[in-house]
Amino acid sequence: TDQEGGTVARLKNVIPALPAFLASGATRDKSVVRSAFMGEGADMLALGFNMDFAPVADLTVGLADPIIRTRSAGDDPADVSATVIAASNGLLGAGVIPTVKHFPGHGGVTVDSHLDLPVQTASTEALESYDLVPFRSAVEAGVPVVMMSHVAVAAWGGTPSSLDPAAYAYLRDDLGFRGVVVTDSLSMAAVQGRGEGGPAVAALNAGADIVLMPSNTAAAHAEIVGAVESGLLSRARLDEAAARVITLMRWQASLPRGDVAGDYAHALATAGIPVTSPLCGEPLIGPTVSISGGWPEERAALAAELAARGVGSGGGTTIRLLGSPGGSGAADVVVAMDGPWGLPQSSATTYVGLFGRSAESFAALADILTGAVAPTGRWPVALAGLSGTECGPGG
Repeated sequence: TDQEGGTVARLKNVIPALPAFLASGATRDKSVVRSAFMGEGADMLALGFNMDFAPVADLTVGLADPIIRTRSAGDDPADVSATVIAASNGLLGAGVIPTVKHFPGHGGVTVDSHLDLPVQTASTEALESYDLVPFRSAVEAGVPVVMMSHVAVAAWGGTPSSLDPAAYAYLRDDLGFRGVVVTDSLSMAAVQGRGEGGPAVAALNAGADIVLMPSNTAAAHAEIVGAVESGLLSRARLDEAAARVITLMRWQASLPRGDVAGDYAHALATAGIPVTSPLCGEPLIGPTVSISGGWPEERAALAAELAARGVGSGGGTTIRLLGSPGGSGAADVVVAMDGPWGLPQSSATTYVGLFGRSAESFAALADILTGAVAPTGRWPVALAGLSGTECGPGG
């Protein structure tokens, strides 16, 4: 299943809610990320899920990126690499298979592959110095599964990567990946009507080991059978794919099972909150606050958490919740619940990145605002024009 955290959480309201992966990128101590994903993995495994289509290794370009954004750990290749490896190791520590995605990088294109075909026009050399860095690091760290995106790389011929033999060849031959490759969902518009024999057949011929979510599973099965019977798809290619998947699942069954470690979602949400403020080292709010922005239930959730810590409502420090990735506002404290890209256009004394809307995230925010916990997060993306002192180590 897809259990990334943030907006992509298929087990929402079933297990504790991790913030968006951008919060993991904001977390300086990656052992906290590993622990959180181990806790999430243990809860997933207890429900019968043995494979997670996470973590996201894409580097985001910000607001021009229409679909990844806060699902990414950030825009710095080295930090995203470390974050992806920590999350992967956490899931593996719980006995759950991680899936590093969306190769060769979806965060740098400006078209959503759910809706149309994104084309990456950068050269292979440029990709190797940026977008591909986290994937190379993950492969070198031994991740067992990579998800192939539908992004078409012009330098590799312009075919959706999931259907492109050149993309699989680069992953296996240039990066040395020996694990299982799963496609992104074949129900997405980027691959509809593409590939000889249909997208499922084309993906298998290109090198996929698992074809994920065809628009019509029965029709895709019939296309695969027909392709084998006609000679378009070799039985040997299917045997190779099946062998990899069988080996993967036998290995997964042998993995040791880690335990849930405390309130892991709250711990990650707290560690992943960056703050820029002249008030570092002291409470960021006074004894009373006035909260605006966001949805009514979000304002109520924060007010309740603050009340539990002795902070009253009405007057006092003004707090503005920003609910959109490019949103901006004016208040004593401006909080980006989604992406932080509107913060430089905001007017505030204190700027906060929350990257979540769950109960665990609002509890973490209250801890930071009241000074119960010192902020240690870092801004995981460049924010040109955001002035002030970044709180935390080195701030």
